[in-house]
Amino acid sequence: MLGGNVRVRQLVVLLLVSRIFTTLTYIPQAGKSTSGLVTLLVNGAGIVAAILLALPAFVVFHKNKGQNVLDLSYTTFGRVGGSAVAGLYTLYFLACTAIAAAKFEYFVTTVLFPQSASAAVLFTVILTGAVIASFGLEGISRSTLVVMAVFVLSLAITVFSVFPIIHTYNYLPMAMGSLDKMVYGLLESLSQTAELAFFMLAASSIKGSFAKGYCAFVTITFAGFMLFYLLVEGSMGIFALSQPFPFYTLASIGEFFSFERQEAIHVSIWIFMGTLNIAIYVWAACVSASYWAGKLKKPVLIAAVGIVAFGLAWLLAGNLKLFADVLFAMRTLIPLAAVVFLVPLLLLVFSKRRAKKPCGK
Repeated sequence: MLGGNVRVRQLVVLLLVSRIFTTLTYIPQAGKSTSGLVTLLVNGAGIVAAILLALPAFVVFHKNKGQNVLDLSYTTFGRVGGSAVAGLYTLYFLACTAIAAAKFEYFVTTVLFPQSASAAVLFTVILTGAVIASFGLEGISRSTLVVMAVFVLSLAITVFSVFPIIHTYNYLPMAMGSLDKMVYGLLESLSQTAELAFFMLAASSIKGSFAKGYCAFVTITFAGFMLFYLLVEGSMGIFALSQPFPFYTLASIGEFFSFERQEAIHVSIWIFMGTLNIAIYVWAACVSASYWAGKLKKPVLIAAVGIVAFGLAWLLAGNLKLFADVLFAMRTLIPLAAVVFLVPLLLLVFSKRRAKKPCGK
């Protein structure tokens, strides 16, 4: 099911592609958006906080190379405890899949094709993501380098086109913020980075240092957030907070030489990135489920995960209040902290106790 091994830099690029899509489809109205200097402080603190969350994982995977969090859970907690942990990761990544698909549907039906049927969009993107996930981690990662290169080119075009309209006074009205807003912004940035949990499952497939790959991903991700906000706020100011998808608006107002409406190029790239985003969550959910539903064949398991994810995404897309409640629950950071910090910490504690336990007891 893992589909072979990947070099740590391949995994970092794959997860960056996934996280970039989440950033591009960020909706300011869905949370207490931070801005200006506050945003820079929040993302700087985000690097530190994300690394601190993974400290137990660094120790655990350094001592147990070639195993992931579920392998170690079955070894440490036994079959029942291991299955419970695997169930926790399955639920987490099913939720991530449903949320990602619902956000994709909202982006498509709100901005791109307002007349599109919600169910058709959800079915298409989840089906495509499931097919991509069936190729395994190695198969998924092969195409990401090209996608990342094209995205960097499109980003360079955006920066070049909007640079003349970036003004420093746009940052001044939004340079301060309350402490609770900063804390919420930090929790929001971290909670939406589900790729941190993906590292826990991919640990057994990484060729290279787990800790270095994780730290590289975190640093590049939060540095990218800073660039994103500086571009958006510097060019649009407080107007950006009223836009459902600020970066799409930014791409729409830019002009590269005589080429207008360049957002068409960006959107084609974003759609592929969104599909990859969903594919890695489907893959993670399938890997997690395979530990407690090992008798199911791979195609059946992928189909089952896809069907459940579609049902959940359809519920979220059709009920905005429920969608907002789920997003709020995820933004408490409790789900992410459970799978990134708590489980590795318990593995570390109980493995030490077992090592100290006298033979025969």
